[in-house]
Amino acid sequence: MIQKLLQSLKAKSKNERTEEKITSMIKLGLSSSQSEEIFKPDFAGRVGFASYSLTNNNANLKRMKQRLAVLQSNLNRVSTTVSYEGFKVVENVEENRIQIIFDGKESYLELCENIKLRSEGFKYSKYNNAWQRHLNNQGRYATENVVTKIMANNNI
Repeated sequence: MIQKLLQSLKAKSKNERTEEKITSMIKLGLSSSQSEEIFKPDFAGRVGFASYSLTNNNANLKRMKQRLAVLQSNLNRVSTTVSYEGFKVVENVEENRIQIIFDGKESYLELCENIKLRSEGFKYSKYNNAWQRHLNNQGRYATENVVTKIMANNNI
């Protein structure tokens, strides 16, 4: 869309405002006031889009497409629960969180001090009554680290 706008701006002289340019910009989705504003020179006499508004468009587009692909792949997933002795690990797809839920309050307080869940990126949620972080590959890796630490503490 932006390329078409730039082409329509460059159809004649850059600074020349024509009705064809205005109507083509309106057809592309700009309002009439936005179309008129493009032809007003800025403090340095430049007409058109400011260069900062066009910078990094391709990178942002690529990032958004990747994010959309990740979100669509998460739609196909199902929440899973793995139970261990004294706690369980839940991949909660609906909330996009990986959660560690302890059975008893005393055991979780003791374990949290020894294992330092916060250093692995977990935060306590009173709403879910669980330690949780975002459900992504880093979260899964951190959960594996926490589970191995818990299992090592339980064996001592």
